Amino acid sequence: MIVSVAFYPTYAVLWAFFTARYFTSNAIYSLVGGWIFVVSLCLLIFSLGLLGGYLSNRVIFKRLKNVDDSKPRNI
Repeated sequence: MIVSVAFYPTYAVLWAFFTARYFTSNAIYSLVGGWIFVVSLCLLIFSLGLLGGYLSNRVIFKRLKNVDDSKPRNI
């Protein structure tokens, strides 16, 4: 589940680069810096997604475990 949180934005960035490269005939892709930039950007996005997924998994399930349904909540 945590990997899927990190995979989605990485896939979106890769898909955006591939479609931009296809539609612009490599004009925008060459301005960005090539494959090294794309791979490093995807690794950064994937690692931040893993970190965010892990932290939210710990926080959300800890908070849900402490919820008492018998008490009224202020919404």
